Parts: sequence; C-alpha cells; structure tokens
Amino acid sequence: MFLMQTLNKKSWFITKILISTLIMYILSISALSGNPFFMQQTGAIIIDAGHGGDDPGAVAELEIDDIQTVYYEKDINLAIANRVASILEEMFPDIIIVQTRRDDSSISLLERTQYANQHEIPSGTSKIFISIHANSAPGIKAFGFEVWKLYPYITHDFYSSEINESSILKFVNITNNTLNKELDKADSLLAESIQSALESGIGVKTRNRGIKESAFYVLKETYMASVLIEIGFMSFEDELTRLIDTEYQDSIAASIVEGLILYIENTLN
Repeated sequence: MFLMQTLNKKSWFITKILISTLIMYILSISALSGNPFFMQQTGAIIIDAGHGGDDPGAVAELEIDDIQTVYYEKDINLAIANRVASILEEMFPDIIIVQTRRDDSSISLLERTQYANQHEIPSGTSKIFISIHANSAPGIKAFGFEVWKLYPYITHDFYSSEINESSILKFVNITNNTLNKELDKADSLLAESIQSALESGIGVKTRNRGIKESAFYVLKETYMASVLIEIGFMSFEDELTRLIDTEYQDSIAASIVEGLILYIENTLN
C-alpha cells in the first residue's frame, strides 16, 4: 500500500511537471509568433444570447398605436445574436460559429461557460466569447451601450495544483500569472474593438457609455477572450423603441461583427 501511494504521488508529481512544461512551451511559441496565447488565429466565436426560457431578463412595456405591449430582454438578445451568427457564418466559413442558444431555451450560466470552454477548435487557434444583453435602469433617463470586460485582478486558475513542493508550486504560479496577463490583454483588445465599432455604427443614435469592468459569471468562467455587451436600456422608452426595431437590430449586429473583424485583424498583425 505504501509503495502504491508513493508511486501515485510520483506519477502526479511528474504529470504536473509535464503540464507546466507544456504550457510554458506553448507560451514560448506564442511569444515567438508575436501573438499572445489567447490571440492566435481565431478558431471559433461563441455567441451568447443572454437570459432565455424561464428567465426573461429585463421587462418593459411600450404603447404603440394605443396598444400596450410587453417586451422581454431575452427576445431582443436572441434576435441580435441570431443576426450576428448569420453574418459571421457567411463571412467566415473557416471559423466555427456557435451559439449558446438559438431559440427561447433556458440555459444556466454554468452551461453557457462549460459549452464555450469545452467546444473543440483546431490546434493552434483561439476562441472568442461575446455575451449580448440589454440594460435596464427604471426611474432614471439612462441610455446607451456598454462593453464589459473582466476585472484584471480576477484571475483564472488554468490548472489547479495540490503539490506542496515550493519549487514546483512557484513554477505553476508564474505560468498561471503569465496566462492571466495575456488573457486580460486579449479581453481589453476585444472590448476596445467592439466599442469602437458600435460607436461608428450606432453612436449617432445613442450614447457610448464606454468600456467597464465587472465580475460577471460568464466573463469570470470563460477561459478565452470574452466580453459582455449591453446594447441599450429597455427602461428608457426612446431606446426601447430603437431596440425593437429590426433595422436598428441589424445595425447593432453589423457593428458587433465589425468589432470582431477589427479584433481578428489586430491579432493577426
């Protein structure tokens, strides 16, 4: 029994060394190519339509032609997400375009992030995750779009370690820190690219509220370049009127795609 425990411990020890070495090797190759690990050629874009099913998200009413209609955020999110996916599929046949939901389905935050993280892509490529939402702030005249990225001080644990040996643990931490710095760099570039494109596309009709940072679950638990986009405020009647308009939804979708193109082009330089 003691011998087996010793062998198991040695096997685990060797495995951790191999994992550390492999990640450091990948990072070194990434540095030589001029691109951070998370900004390699894009292999897949995951589009997440916020809420859905039993979770309506923000809810707002609007009276048009004396008819009071209730609108749900989940429907607006999905309409724009479907448009984004459709454009991307036509423009980038070599990139895998996936959606966390294509209809009014209930899907948990955990399921969304697991789907994104576990989706396979070609070797030597990276993934992009965008989550589409609409805002609400009843009682105040808030309007405009926002692009959210993860707080840089919130880090991902790219592989957990239970090794007590200080030298190996230190090596693992350095690797993890490097990966987190590179991921934050990718998040920042993605946020800047989409914000810039939204400003060009719909900025004349609404307000650019800038890039913000948060700890949204879908940003915290996705291990790839990720942003959450708030396309406008349903609680402001003028903006809700725009958000339910199909032409305006087309403009938002086209702007998001333009932002993704800008990001992809910048990562190839």
